[in-house]
Amino acid sequence: MCAGLFDKQLYSLFRLLQKVRYRKGKSIFDQSHEPSHIYIIESEQVKLVIDNKGTPLELAAFDTGKCFGEASVMGIQRQAASVVARKV
Repeated sequence: MCAGLFDKQLYSLFRLLQKVRYRKGKSIFDQSHEPSHIYIIESEQVKLVIDNKGTPLELAAFDTGKCFGEASVMGIQRQAASVVARKV
């Protein structure tokens, strides 16, 4: 079981996923945008960045297997930061 879901439920969910590739430095979503997707990192890494009075401030990095964007999509919160592809 993962995140409260049984294997059969996870399989059904994973069949709906769409694979997207981002180049290093490419923005995946911006801090001000409306949430629309949940992202799972298949390989490489992304960084979570906020705009600190015009200066980008890196808060965290997510590696393979991590997901992000879920809180915003579920309506828990708006996109609180931007996410940028870190490695190719």
